[in-house]
Amino acid sequence: MVLSKTTGPMGAMVSDKKDVAALTAAIGLDQQLKKGFESRCMTPTKLDFESNDNKSLGVIGFCDTDTTFASGRFDGSGAQDAQVDVKDPAGFKASLKKAGAIK
Repeated sequence: MVLSKTTGPMGAMVSDKKDVAALTAAIGLDQQLKKGFESRCMTPTKLDFESNDNKSLGVIGFCDTDTTFASGRFDGSGAQDAQVDVKDPAGFKASLKKAGAIK
């Protein structure tokens, strides 16, 4: 699920396998989350990864001042406030646009 100012409080579901694959490939899920996310900011754009039974697996949030979507904060089991460096920010931003999360 994608949550943002554009989607409103209910968010937008992204369930098409190709769309999910594009988002995760752009993020680069092979990275190790070791360092903490140093910025304390509002994170109005969020991706909530959910299991098939709708349980949250973790959330990646992006600062309200970030227009590049190059890094975000992951909050999930065993990795609170860990920094995620987006591998392909341009591809990720395009995927967010397609999902309706940003304009």
